[in-house]
Amino acid sequence: MIGHSSYPMIGRTAAVNTRARSLALSPALLLLCIFSGCGSPETGTSTSNASVSVRYQGQPIADVVVRLHSELNGPPLTQAITDASGNASQFQLPSPEPPKYFVTLESVSDGGWILDLNAIERTGIVLELSSFNLNPIQNIELPPQSVQPL
Repeated sequence: MIGHSSYPMIGRTAAVNTRARSLALSPALLLLCIFSGCGSPETGTSTSNASVSVRYQGQPIADVVVRLHSELNGPPLTQAITDASGNASQFQLPSPEPPKYFVTLESVSDGGWILDLNAIERTGIVLELSSFNLNPIQNIELPPQSVQPL
């Protein structure tokens, strides 16, 4: 009789321990889902078909680093260099994208000219682009006197 009544007790004890273990794992699984993004939109970066055309007086400008920032004085999120046709592409865009990008430019070649960033600043123009989700091909026309011959 004692042996017979102890089997159900062992069975109940095992069930309680199994349930307790599954409840103990639940917070760990919950944290894993939170940090891995279960059920939330994906974040990260991806190469996109985004393109920025940089021009001065209607002419393409090559060898310009185009840096995209989410904040005016924030760190760059991504960058690309313009080719001979003045187009920069292969940006590693964040996902989700910010509603707009602030742009900084830097010339990386002495093709007989230099970007005069002070001339751009004097105009009071802040170079901004909208999200590439809305417009994957965007243009920047540099203001007068922002490109100087060497």
